[in-house]
Amino acid sequence: MIRYALLMNNIINSLEDYDGAIERLQDGIENLLLLNIEENGTQVMYHFKAFEPKKCGVGFDYVFYKYSKERGFKFLKDNTKYKFLVKLLFLEIQEVIDIQNVYMEINSD
Repeated sequence: MIRYALLMNNIINSLEDYDGAIERLQDGIENLLLLNIEENGTQVMYHFKAFEPKKCGVGFDYVFYKYSKERGFKFLKDNTKYKFLVKLLFLEIQEVIDIQNVYMEINSD
């Protein structure tokens, strides 16, 4: 699963060179539903919220939240505990942007 966190960081880091690219990506996928499951008889939805630069300045953390009518909102910031959400986010981003075109454009500079 760490592989997906590294792949995500590579994508985000490569977008840093392009003014506003990270913000546009984040705006396009903010509140994206990643998973809708039942937990203990309650329907729970997991969403992506934001990219957050790590305090050490290297890489990003990913802010997710889960929501249910009964329990409300809970923000999830522990990427090691919620690795499955990082993987789902990566798979969704692959559909939102064409990764190969991004890398070709980056490598052409």
